[in-house]
Amino acid sequence: MTQSSRWFRLNLRLPRRRHCVKSRHPQIEHLERRDLLAGVNDRVPDHVNAPGLSRDEEVELFFGLGNAENENRGTLAKEGSLRKVGLDLAILHGDHAKFKAVTATTVGPFKFTPRNPLVKVSASNSVDVDVLADGNVESLKSQLADIGMQITGSWQQLISGVIPIDAIDELAALEQVRTARPFMAVASAGAAMTQGDAAQRSDELRSTLGVDGAGVTVGILSDSFNSLGGAAGNSASGDLPALGDANGRNISVRVLNDNPYGGSDEGRALAQVIHDVAPGASLAFATAGLGQAAFAQYISDLRTIAGADVIIDDILYYAEP
Repeated sequence: MTQSSRWFRLNLRLPRRRHCVKSRHPQIEHLERRDLLAGVNDRVPDHVNAPGLSRDEEVELFFGLGNAENENRGTLAKEGSLRKVGLDLAILHGDHAKFKAVTATTVGPFKFTPRNPLVKVSASNSVDVDVLADGNVESLKSQLADIGMQITGSWQQLISGVIPIDAIDELAALEQVRTARPFMAVASAGAAMTQGDAAQRSDELRSTLGVDGAGVTVGILSDSFNSLGGAAGNSASGDLPALGDANGRNISVRVLNDNPYGGSDEGRALAQVIHDVAPGASLAFATAGLGQAAFAQYISDLRTIAGADVIIDDILYYAEP
């Protein structure tokens, strides 16, 4: 055996020494269940405080279901009556029921807040959901309307809408529902916009070649366009082209559908950037904040109704393919 082969064998055996085995195979310890500590009262936010509730009731209201009830909701979501709607909606349904029970005999005001900040709940205690149909979509739409769901869009077998939290159990009981989940999305753009016009030298392109986007329509999908107000002022100042009417007559910005539940108006911010880069282009907007089915539907609408040649968005759905 050569010297080099002995050295090779020695290196192979090194990881088997005790100090190597210990570092390569860490021990995993199962954690025991813990109850909330007495100091949890200090972590309840001030907006929960209200006359008429004891501090224990405030803690219970803020932290929602206890361990045993959470386990029961988990079982229902996995293999019981709520299995079609999943854990997020099952927990939401239970938390809201407890919220109503705690506040029923107490003067508010109270505001229900879901424990998952990505789950969108309206002021009327309704939740945004995507429902996958198992069978006839139009028939399921009618059934969903009967239990109080406001449908915001549909695409193939997927239906998006807003449903009262109290009706989640009824949603789970519908035979033609395959699955239902809360839709959770984020906008990928930040509040500060870059100086993109000069950085990509589109200002030089306009001055040199005389092109400004005329004859092109750009479609925009984002959370909202004018939920905060100010679109008319942006048009008057020249930050946006003129706003058009709903029928599309004499327009430079056409809003097909804004978000009725509010938003940060990132769609309008995007429109302002596009208008800086291509001031001759027409713009069209549709909200992407009403569920995945509505998102798909509005992509089609921007093309077929608004005639968009280019479509952009800054929305990420966590459950998208």
